[in-house]
Amino acid sequence: MADNSVHTYYADGLWRNRIVGGEELVEEFMTRAEAVLVGRDHARELRAEHVVYQQDGNILNQTSYAGAMTRA
Repeated sequence: MADNSVHTYYADGLWRNRIVGGEELVEEFMTRAEAVLVGRDHARELRAEHVVYQQDGNILNQTSYAGAMTRA
């Protein structure tokens, strides 16, 4: 997995975002949709991968923003 990749996953009854290999960030959300929106924004800003997991821990989606332009 690339450095600074953003992972959206379920743990202890909450959806969480975590940046792997970079700044220490752990965020908690009540819904996966909310966590995915915020996680995607982080991945775009970092020009990194965003990995979204299902509640059972399997990967649901993986998107690379490595070549994406950031918004001003």
